[in-house]
Amino acid sequence: MELFSCKGLNDNSLRYLPSTLTYLKISCIDEIKGEFIEYLPSSITYLKLYSLKSLENERLRKLTSTLQDLELYGNPNLSNECLKFLPTSLISLKIIDPENLKNKEIEEWKKTNKVY
Repeated sequence: MELFSCKGLNDNSLRYLPSTLTYLKISCIDEIKGEFIEYLPSSITYLKLYSLKSLENERLRKLTSTLQDLELYGNPNLSNECLKFLPTSLISLKIIDPENLKNKEIEEWKKTNKVY
């Protein structure tokens, strides 16, 4: 499922995602703060978050333990603190255009956690 520039869509709108959903991409929705992460179905294995201006570090703490692939692109509120909230189930992590993230720390985290 891909959600792109949906006016009126907010975290509460994403509360009722299909329980069998495995892939979710959310992009360019300013009202999304990341509260929806608490309601992601446990079936989610692939998550892409693009240009979510209000996404907060601590929200990543609630990512499901079945998540294997995570991509974060251009989320300006994220900092290196977000790394400590990522699930250990990750196999692949991509962080592109990290305004507040230091690439060296990202690569070190990936190496330590055996993530590609």
